[in-house]
Amino acid sequence: MKNWKTILSQNVTCLDEAAALLALPLEKLACRPSLPVNIPRRLLKKMKKGQLDDPITRQFIPLREEELIVPGYTTDPLREEGCRMGRLLSKFHGRLLLLANPSCSMHCRFCFRRHTRHAKASTFEKELGAIRQSTDCQELILSGGDPLMSSNSELRKLLHAAASIPHIERIRIHTRAPIGIPERIDAEFLDIIGHMPRQVVFVIHTNHADELDDEVLEALGRLRRRGIPILSQTVLLRGVNDSLAALEGLFRTLINHGIMPYYLHALDKVHGTSHFDVCRKEGVLLHQALVKKLPGYGVPRFVEERAGAAAKTHIPCHLKRTYGA
Repeated sequence: MKNWKTILSQNVTCLDEAAALLALPLEKLACRPSLPVNIPRRLLKKMKKGQLDDPITRQFIPLREEELIVPGYTTDPLREEGCRMGRLLSKFHGRLLLLANPSCSMHCRFCFRRHTRHAKASTFEKELGAIRQSTDCQELILSGGDPLMSSNSELRKLLHAAASIPHIERIRIHTRAPIGIPERIDAEFLDIIGHMPRQVVFVIHTNHADELDDEVLEALGRLRRRGIPILSQTVLLRGVNDSLAALEGLFRTLINHGIMPYYLHALDKVHGTSHFDVCRKEGVLLHQALVKKLPGYGVPRFVEERAGAAAKTHIPCHLKRTYGA
């Protein structure tokens, strides 16, 4: 298997190059993207040439709409800076979120942390100390950026340090890396995860079934065969997955491969993303339609994150859901 760091180094990071490869009109693209272009080449190969409405293209190519100033869209819509202790976020009851690595294997145009990236920390001594003092915390969530952009040796050290804290019962890893670089799930990483003394839960971020090719699903399958439960989270995005066919196709693919749909997120209103927004009413109608199409375990909860709330907020669906069908 090709080394994932080598693959990462070959990402396309120049908008002009990406536009040329995809035969896209430069006049339709952002002149000064606030988030640099960063696209794995395997994702570029999936994009349909000359089509700005392609669901994968739309997620990674900056359009002119990113430069619009829209009321209600801010650089920190979740007010995370107010609950940050170094790289540790205290947002939800019983859980702490650690920004394990500020880097990503790809730059999604809807990223809600696009304006809050920081240099990588050399150690997490301060944060681990705070976790030890937070005895009401049962679960540590690794996020970023993307925690899988850390090396295996860095991850091993961090994971085992976290697992040595008595009140930490579970460690959750949130990542999008396997969607663009499935080689990141390599033998050494599998060995680390497979020998953890605490329950590990893996959460993959995916927005469209076209992202889930055989290589990606096989990489995730290697985790499942190690007994690691895998959940998914999806953002409802205009022009990407805002149709019943797109959402049903995505969630059907996931459950057919043992991945449980966890959250369908309403868009976080971060500056530069207004063209992705789907109104709540439309989202509710799509969610209601999904309930009628898929088994209960295949339908994620439709949620939004509200600054200061102790948990994700379920968006009312006005529909009695029957599970077990």
